Amino acid sequence: VELFKEFYEQTTKHRKLSWIYALGTCHVRGNFNAKPIELVLGTFQGALLLLFNNGESQESLTYKEVQERLNLPEEDITRLLHSLSCSRYKVLNKTGNPKIISKEDTFSFNESFTDRMRRIKVPKAFIVLHHRHAPRQISLPVVDEKRKVLEDVDKDRRYAIDAAIVRTMKSRKQLQHQQ
Repeated sequence: VELFKEFYEQTTKHRKLSWIYALGTCHVRGNFNAKPIELVLGTFQGALLLLFNNGESQESLTYKEVQERLNLPEEDITRLLHSLSCSRYKVLNKTGNPKIISKEDTFSFNESFTDRMRRIKVPKAFIVLHHRHAPRQISLPVVDEKRKVLEDVDKDRRYAIDAAIVRTMKSRKQLQHQQ
């Protein structure tokens, strides 16, 4: 990444290159007992799975060890571990409550994972954070990003709707062509 960034900065003087790692995807081949399966993951999910790629089948990592090795904030670590151990595709085994990620959990590679498809896309599913009184579900997209996307979609639709109304009114002779 750094080599390409240096090359890009040398060839273009007026543009700035910035990488958004969270939006990337990677294809990882998981060698499970039943058959190899290609996993389509987010960049951070792939980095998390690579922590279990040293060949020792019984290695397990604690929540704290994963956080130290990936150097990411707690909420991101919780989201990543939940998507790989508690959602539909349980690529990682975990100890403790199967629906809630806690700091005392340990995680290990699930060699007995199987699926009928040869390639699966691991979704970034809902996460359940442990709250004082009750667990709550939080959608992965950040609220501000989601609101911005909805505003952009509404803006695009507004122009399309206005154009459709004008075409309809002109075709029915309700609106003059000069208006």
